[in-house]
Amino acid sequence: MSTGPKLTLQLSWMTKRWVELDSLCNKTSLSVRPKLAYWLGEEFWGQGIATEALKAVSEHAFNEYDLCRLYAHVFEWNQASARVLEKAGYEFEGRLRKSVTKDGKKLSNQLMYAFTRD
Repeated sequence: MSTGPKLTLQLSWMTKRWVELDSLCNKTSLSVRPKLAYWLGEEFWGQGIATEALKAVSEHAFNEYDLCRLYAHVFEWNQASARVLEKAGYEFEGRLRKSVTKDGKKLSNQLMYAFTRD
């Protein structure tokens, strides 16, 4: 179970569907490791919604918490999601080889992106 605040940004659109972005700040005795995760319904793809929401959540997290870094993982095959992170100011940091099994299928690589401030 995670500790620390959970930030949720929900945007309602005319279709009455929700878009959510969650950021969990997991505090340990050594560091704060906030990982960002997001999902967007297919009918909203290509409209810049995820990018703008990610920018807003990231800005809020840095303004409200004593953070120097946010990070996110995306499946290597999901280049659209990687592009969302890049457009929101996140930088590619590396590839996590065979790091996840999805739906009981073969292991997939993930890409790690981070947004940092001094």
